[in-house]
Amino acid sequence: MKKINLVSIKLTNFKGIAHTEAQFNGVTHVKGDNATGKSTLFNAFLWLLFGKDALDRKDFEIKTIGLTKAEHEVQAELIVDGIKATLRRVYKEKWTKRRGSESEEFTGHETLFFVNDVPYSAAEFQKYVGEIVSEERFKLITNPQYFNALSKEKKREMLISLAGKISDDEV
Repeated sequence: MKKINLVSIKLTNFKGIAHTEAQFNGVTHVKGDNATGKSTLFNAFLWLLFGKDALDRKDFEIKTIGLTKAEHEVQAELIVDGIKATLRRVYKEKWTKRRGSESEEFTGHETLFFVNDVPYSAAEFQKYVGEIVSEERFKLITNPQYFNALSKEKKREMLISLAGKISDDEV
């Protein structure tokens, strides 16, 4: 299992937060009153890694309402087994000016992926993140309710994968 340290995270135009940065040093406690951004910070990290929020939804609103032509971005610096890696995911609107038209029109969204400022395709980014930690294992160690929601068979499989091969006598 890899040792992963989250060094910092930066949010830009993510779910109503125009800009914020958080630095982490060893054990960090994220606390505060309701509606101060604790869940948004976690959702941003999940979206960066897996493209989902804490409720496992791929299609959730990350854009700041009323903000057009803006890039919505999450960037995190990690240290994975002693090696620094900067991951970045950018969600942006595509605007196109058609020939003969005076104004641009909205034509959809695109998501851009970067590792250490090098552009990656979605598949390459998923593979890179998957080599750091699987989505299932990440959920298991970050969400105390995740394990209990699994089927009996899946719980058994998960425990065996975490414990390694052990005999019935050792159990």
